[in-house]
Amino acid sequence: MNKLENLVSKIEKIHSLVKSDELSFLNAVVEKIEELKNKVNKCEIVIPLLGEFSSGKSSLINSLIGLKV
Repeated sequence: MNKLENLVSKIEKIHSLVKSDELSFLNAVVEKIEELKNKVNKCEIVIPLLGEFSSGKSSLINSLIGLKV
């Protein structure tokens, strides 16, 4: 299972737990989780990253995604 599939699986587990009747007071959280799940499935997560020149921004991104871009 690759990292993206693993992330989607974890989001789905959290979503099913929160969506249960016992936790219905978390409906706002359920909506946000559904939005996140849709964004992850579409690979459209936008994370702004700011910093000074040569401060390690690219290294951080590369380590987060597991690729050297």
